[in-house]
Amino acid sequence: AANPTEDQQKSLLEWKQLGDMFEPKKANVEKEVKTHRGGWLENLPLRSGEAAMFEFTMFFQFLFLDVLAMLVMGMGLAFDASRLTSILCTLFFNGYVLGMWAINLTISPIWLCYFRFGPAEWAWQPLRRDAAIIEFSS
Repeated sequence: AANPTEDQQKSLLEWKQLGDMFEPKKANVEKEVKTHRGGWLENLPLRSGEAAMFEFTMFFQFLFLDVLAMLVMGMGLAFDASRLTSILCTLFFNGYVLGMWAINLTISPIWLCYFRFGPAEWAWQPLRRDAAIIEFSS
């Protein structure tokens, strides 16, 4: 059998790296139980770090849901200038943002037990890697 050329070796390495990214992460259940034992607030720094693996997914999630919330609620109240309406809208959107963060901080450790990245990161990483390879090779 012929030895692969340098270009073929690079190509094989790139495919291997891409395959590693999509391979499900092996969950270490014992570690997960130890690190997440305790109260929800005690683990907030750990959960925040895990949620950082979802930054692109959360960007799209907030973008989509914020636009939806603005269209459904905000536009109907946009021309109502009463102080009560302004206060209620502010409270609603602050509660909405805190609720979305709570959901993300709860779901991200569960997702990361099985996968390395969030859903949007799966689409983004190969594009970013291809751009880096093209830039490096030129």
